[in-house]
Amino acid sequence: MIVRSLQRAGHHVTDLSAVGRGVPDLLCTRKGQCFLVEIKNQEGRNRFTPSQVEYYAQVRAPVFVIRTINDVESLINGDLSPINHAKTTINGEKQAING
Repeated sequence: MIVRSLQRAGHHVTDLSAVGRGVPDLLCTRKGQCFLVEIKNQEGRNRFTPSQVEYYAQVRAPVFVIRTINDVESLINGDLSPINHAKTTINGEKQAING
C-alpha cells in the first residue's frame, strides 16, 4: 500500500529492504530528486537499529520514517519532515550522530 501510494504520486520506488546493514527500506526518486524511506510499524520493531543509526550518520539524502498511510500522504504533500540525523534514536534513547 505504501509503495503503490508513492508510485501513484509519480515516484519511482526501489525496494531496498533485502539489503540490510542499516539501509532504509525504499529508495524513491521523482523529478531528479531522491530520498530514502524507512518503514516502521506502530507496534513491534518501531526503533532504529545501531546499523541504521550508523548508516543515517553517513548518508546525505533525506530519510523519512513512514508508520501509517497518513504519513505517506503527508510526505507526498510535503508536510512530513525527514529524520534529524543528529537525533536518531536506538531503543528509544537519542543517539548523537555526526552528519
